[in-house]
Amino acid sequence: MAMFDHPEFWNPKVRAVECINAPAARSVLPYAYKRTELLLAGHSKSEVMAAIKAAIDKEELPALEPGTVRYMMSKGSYLTDEGGHNGPHGC
Repeated sequence: MAMFDHPEFWNPKVRAVECINAPAARSVLPYAYKRTELLLAGHSKSEVMAAIKAAIDKEELPALEPGTVRYMMSKGSYLTDEGGHNGPHGC
C-alpha cells in the first residue's frame, strides 16, 4: 500500500506483512484488494487512482471507519532499500 509517488512503489524486494484490526478489515482492505486487482491487470497508476475515485463516488467501496489500525509486526519485513524502518511498527 505504498503511496503512488513513493520511489520504491514497484520495488520487488518489498515484503510488508500487515495485521489489521476489525474496522480496517471492513473498510481499508476493500481498497487494497481493488488497487491490487487493477495494478495486476496492468492499469497505470493514474488509471487506478481514477478507478478508485469512481468506485468511491458510486459507493462501491465502503466509507473508512474510525479506529482503523494496521500493525507491521514481522521481524522479516523489507520495506525499503534505505533500511532503518524495516522492523516491527504501527501505522
